[in-house]
Amino acid sequence: MSDKAKKIIKNALNKVDRKHIPVEQLLLWRNNPRLIELRDQEVDYDKLSLAQDEVQEILMSQHKTKELVDSILSSGWLDQELMMVAEYEKDSSGKMQYIVLEGNRRTTAIKHILNHEKNISGVKDGYDIRNFEKEQLGGGVSCLIAGKYKELQKKGDIQAEVDRILNARHMFGQEEWKLHRKAFQTFNKYMEELALVHSGVDPNSPDTFFIDTKVVKQRAKIMCETPAKIKNYLYLYTLRHQISSKLVSSYGIDFDNNKTSFIEEFLKKPALKNRYLFDPNYGVMGDDDVLIEEMTPLELFISLVFRYERADGSGENKPIISAASAGQSNLRDYGYVVDNDRNELEYVKMIEVGDGTGPESRVIAKIARAKWDAQSLQWKVGESFQQIAKILDDINTKTIHEARSDAMEQDYKKIKEKFSLIDAALKQKSKF
Repeated sequence: MSDKAKKIIKNALNKVDRKHIPVEQLLLWRNNPRLIELRDQEVDYDKLSLAQDEVQEILMSQHKTKELVDSILSSGWLDQELMMVAEYEKDSSGKMQYIVLEGNRRTTAIKHILNHEKNISGVKDGYDIRNFEKEQLGGGVSCLIAGKYKELQKKGDIQAEVDRILNARHMFGQEEWKLHRKAFQTFNKYMEELALVHSGVDPNSPDTFFIDTKVVKQRAKIMCETPAKIKNYLYLYTLRHQISSKLVSSYGIDFDNNKTSFIEEFLKKPALKNRYLFDPNYGVMGDDDVLIEEMTPLELFISLVFRYERADGSGENKPIISAASAGQSNLRDYGYVVDNDRNELEYVKMIEVGDGTGPESRVIAKIARAKWDAQSLQWKVGESFQQIAKILDDINTKTIHEARSDAMEQDYKKIKEKFSLIDAALKQKSKF
């Protein structure tokens, strides 16, 4: 490719903006060529926003979209691949709507999950999705803005324009990397910049890494990201490097790239960072002092998440945490238990070491969370009963008739009904 051609493509890429867009502002593209093949006709411009249910139904009927929903539920939403959109029109509230030109299947999967959470249930296929939008999506999904839809229409073939931009990004290495690759790339650039202002830093040695706020802000400006996001990429790499080094040196295994999402989830949980003595200046877990059962924080994390042969020859260590944010035993539920069980750590220990008889006695996170919730409810109910008992003690049954009213009788009737239900519930055996 000639230098002139490269310059033309780079100039075109520089005009493509990038931003996070809330899912509610994304419209599925009814005139997607793949859908036109199924429906034989395009929809007029002013009707594009009205064809959403039809498009979602078509895409959800495809096997790949259903697989994508399952993947997001089990592994969480990783904002790795940018979607491409075009500005459409503002809605009645004045918010700009965007037509999804690339990423309609991903948008459909997200909309399907959010619709289930809002209109059906906070649980889908066994996964807790009650806080899915807040915890997984945050401020929205990453999108490339290809321009205004009307202007793209005037150029003719919109799909060709989309492909042109995507191909150009690929040629110049600007495609979205997988999470661990992006963390690696960000770390390398940061270390080069850090070495320019600190003589003791070796760009090729992760052990010389530390956080310099000024350098972080500089990298954030270059990458059009927030400083917090840059720190997150750096921590993803430093933790991955620390864990990987330990796995190789102590357990003889390599780091599984699929476990990167576990680190991402770990970094979202202040309680877990505290539990594992995470150092925000150097981006690593504690690995000097014993935390529990002769394990350092790093060794404990590895025992919960990775499969390996135990050094003492007692067999294989089977990970009790099997997913980052979904499934029967995930890091998110574990973080919930750690955040709430702060005193005796009874329920935390259920997950981490079991009953003390060996790793096989460890309890999966969802069950430990349910046990904690049940115990927490028991405490709250006990406190409520104590308050009720005190109120009843203060009632003078000899003079209460003087305060009698129809409203009081109605309330008393409701109270008796509720106590009948409580009485029946207390006679039931606990499922635990």
